[in-house]
Amino acid sequence: MIIELNTDSCIDFLKSTDCIIIDVRSKHEFSQFRLPNALHLDLMDSNWMEKINELDKSQLYLVYCTLGVRSKSAVKLMDQLGFSSIYHLIGGILNYSGKIEELLIA
Repeated sequence: MIIELNTDSCIDFLKSTDCIIIDVRSKHEFSQFRLPNALHLDLMDSNWMEKINELDKSQLYLVYCTLGVRSKSAVKLMDQLGFSSIYHLIGGILNYSGKIEELLIA
């Protein structure tokens, strides 16, 4: 099941939920800034499907990218693979409504 989160609800969700955060951006993008404790799984990596299949499908996941396009593709694939609880950050990290200092700056 895919649940869409707008940027306003993302902060509350992250504060109240124990989830695994997945960043599907490139290594370069990930190194610039990211949500705290995000797991980096580049959607364009040729081994992405293999890596995503190694994850526990019963866990709760929040998936994001820069603008929401790649993450939308990722959550659709995860849903097809049988992941039970997938949250998608609409609009990506560029629209993140949290405090900028909460992002890790490399």
